[in-house]
Amino acid sequence: MLITYLDRVCISLVGVRIKSAFNLNNEQFGWALGAFALAYALFEIPAGILGDRIGQRASLIRIVLWWSLFTALTGLTMGLTTLVITRFLFGMGEAGAFPNSTGTISRWFPKSETCRGVSFLFAGVSAGAGLAPLIIIPLASAFGWRTPFFVIGVIGLVWVLVCYRWFRNNPSEMKNISPEERTLIENNRRFTNHRQPLQWKKIFKIKTIWAMVISFFCSQWALYFFVAWMPVYLQEGRHFTENQMKFTTSFLFTVGIISALLTGWLGDLLVKKKGLRFTRRTIGTFALCIVGVLFFLSAHQYSIYPILTATGTMPKAKWRGALHGLSPRWVPLIHDQMKQPINQWPVNTWQAS
Repeated sequence: MLITYLDRVCISLVGVRIKSAFNLNNEQFGWALGAFALAYALFEIPAGILGDRIGQRASLIRIVLWWSLFTALTGLTMGLTTLVITRFLFGMGEAGAFPNSTGTISRWFPKSETCRGVSFLFAGVSAGAGLAPLIIIPLASAFGWRTPFFVIGVIGLVWVLVCYRWFRNNPSEMKNISPEERTLIENNRRFTNHRQPLQWKKIFKIKTIWAMVISFFCSQWALYFFVAWMPVYLQEGRHFTENQMKFTTSFLFTVGIISALLTGWLGDLLVKKKGLRFTRRTIGTFALCIVGVLFFLSAHQYSIYPILTATGTMPKAKWRGALHGLSPRWVPLIHDQMKQPINQWPVNTWQAS
């Protein structure tokens, strides 16, 4: 997931440069971000099903090859139309990254360590997003905004080579793993082989599924602000220099690594003591409520550092589903409602500049 977020946040980190090069306002730039998100949502379930059929290893290699290609092609776009098309195809290829990653966890982690496995996944997300500004901003400053997309594309190809040579779907297929460890994992993991096909009719009748989908949909308004809009907001709304934005963004996600690991440890501990239902409800509800409050406070504070840091460390809801990414297209409209932005970033600027 580190590689995933290196390329995903690349466009936001050079967003101001792209807007200037193509003469885009925030609404037009939002269409480019929304094209990726819409494609990601539409192809998330099909990509997850494909992973179950051909295996997570083959599916992840296909995903990274695809997104590496379209990451590089983003650097060749010539205007809004080609940018929107490229980002849509990018999202179509990257869809399935999270389902297949969590599928890997179900094969490789015992049940008692599920939360910690997922926490490592999200620590990778924060690590990628935290490392990206330190790579992308210097490259963009030295060689222009197109170069980072080419470099990140090459990094993805390197990952594919490593995955192809080293990774396997199951512990039994992996070299240099002891028989004791293999037996421990395979006898206690959540992964099971289903002899009968999945019945979607039954799934849509489960209230818990709908609760997770709605919760995740809501969490994306917070997450996607940080991933897609925060660099632009800091530069245009808070008047940060590009260098200040670089370190602020990197620091925020670096703190998020610690939060993800702590949340995973706490989750497994609470499951043992309080049960699965209590743990999932408590962590998810607490995270969404606190993030909502902190976002409200951030619109009325002169110092953005404490608010962004606190918000970034909150354990976001971790559910992944078909509605992933539908909200980012509308993030600018939400911020239109912040009538008193700090440093005089007017509402109509968020709409039209």
